[in-house]
Amino acid sequence: MVDSKERERYEKLIRGIKKKAGYILPEDSLKKKRSPKDRIDDCIKLIKYEKNYEKVSSAIKYLKVKRVERALDPLIERLENEQEVQIRCEIIQALGGIGAQPKRILPILEEILLKDPNKEVRQTVPKAFAFFGDKSKKILLNALFRSTGKVRYMIIMVLIHIELDKEKLINLFRKEMAVAKTPFDRYSYASGLVELEGVESSALKIINDLIESNKLSTEQILDFDSIYELNNDEKNRQKQAQQKFREFINKITNTHETDHIEFKSTFTGASKNKNIAQESKFRIARAIASFMNSKGGYLFIGVNDDGVIIGLDRDYKILKGDNKKDAFKQELAQIINKHIGAIYHNFIDVKFAKYFTYEICMIRVKTCPELVPIIDLKGQKHFVIRTINRTYTLESHEIDKYNDIRASKLH
Repeated sequence: MVDSKERERYEKLIRGIKKKAGYILPEDSLKKKRSPKDRIDDCIKLIKYEKNYEKVSSAIKYLKVKRVERALDPLIERLENEQEVQIRCEIIQALGGIGAQPKRILPILEEILLKDPNKEVRQTVPKAFAFFGDKSKKILLNALFRSTGKVRYMIIMVLIHIELDKEKLINLFRKEMAVAKTPFDRYSYASGLVELEGVESSALKIINDLIESNKLSTEQILDFDSIYELNNDEKNRQKQAQQKFREFINKITNTHETDHIEFKSTFTGASKNKNIAQESKFRIARAIASFMNSKGGYLFIGVNDDGVIIGLDRDYKILKGDNKKDAFKQELAQIINKHIGAIYHNFIDVKFAKYFTYEICMIRVKTCPELVPIIDLKGQKHFVIRTINRTYTLESHEIDKYNDIRASKLH
């Protein structure tokens, strides 16, 4: 545990560095220490009446960090009447950071994105949309075809990181890259493709051609290089993670047959569609029940059928709450209760493992002394077993016979 004196020393050092850099801390704009409510009230007053840029900027950042919803009205009013570009940009970021009232805020941001005369302000808006995730996608896709230059580039970068179908986005970028009229538009779509597909993307040839023909600025080249380096590092991390995971699987297969291992790429189906999510979660429960009715085994979630780690990020985006791991555990427990039964939790051990940036869920399942039924999505009862690397549903005439064979082996 870190010593409290060391924490205090660290905070003092950081505060000194921020002051030296000209960063005005929110509390510095307030003359004395106040309660959180009073501090918020003071920040709102600063937004309404203060003209000093540093004080206003400090107040905006504080309200954004604290996600103060009641600050939306004064922020919007200031935005409508403010002429200073930097303050307008910070307010736009705050509207996104607070992340409240999307039905009200998104149309305001859309209007600015499409019609504001200042290019710097328009470039800021896509970052604010990113805070609203899936709710932003229709607006951003529409704005993509009505924007140019750096604004379009920023929209592309945000589209990559919100909840959109990756393959559809790749196809869209490829199509648009092929018909792009300016070097910067080709650069924008090619950069997006490299971020989506990795450093082996065919779009890298487009970037190389643009660099060799001197059609990109040094700033643009360096911006792309940061994307390239990030993806190259990610590729290397993926290789190292895969190697460590494979070593772990090899240890298991030394003592267990391969039909005692199953991989599932996702728990939720990586979809907000209720039917898709329910079907995906049921498959998890079905696999667990099949192991319980057979010789036990391991179920890995966040690993595709080829044994390649892809992680739980897609599930975490779907699950609600700040602690995604806890939300995952709770959803898994509910699914087990619903489809198998709460009394069987003692036969199931759930753990999470992290291989560099890739987190996966490992479920170890023990054999149950009795044959465990599973309830399907229609409420029907079935018995499933694990055989030859797959889950098999027993026919009604097979249940008693299998149970007798299974009981004799257990004893």
